[in-house]
Amino acid sequence: MLKEIYIDNFRRFTNQRIVFSECLLIRSKNGTGKTALIDLIQKLKNFIVNSDSTNHVSELFTLEDVPRWFSGDYGQVMTQMELKIQADANEYVYKFKTQLSLKDQKIRIYSEQLLMNVVFKYAYPQREEL
Repeated sequence: MLKEIYIDNFRRFTNQRIVFSECLLIRSKNGTGKTALIDLIQKLKNFIVNSDSTNHVSELFTLEDVPRWFSGDYGQVMTQMELKIQADANEYVYKFKTQLSLKDQKIRIYSEQLLMNVVFKYAYPQREEL
């Protein structure tokens, strides 16, 4: 079961963490990212399941997936995703980063990790003592 997803620099998502429950209703105004979220989950599923394809990563993310604030830039765009998945009695975290060259319109996998049963501690700002 998909428990959580982190998305950075994919369409309209920047530094977004979405937590899922067993039953989830996704509802919001038009243009807020509902379709982008479903597309991302589908693309990651296809990438993981069909990982034997040689050109598969170039089909996974395209210029259409680049946030519009990068559209005039000809540098590199780094896209990052993390999926937290519960399967059997184990919890897995799949981390995936891609690097897209806007000038050459070429994409490559920058890094990929699969972690199992890792306890994550989120960094929160320290409170000052009164």
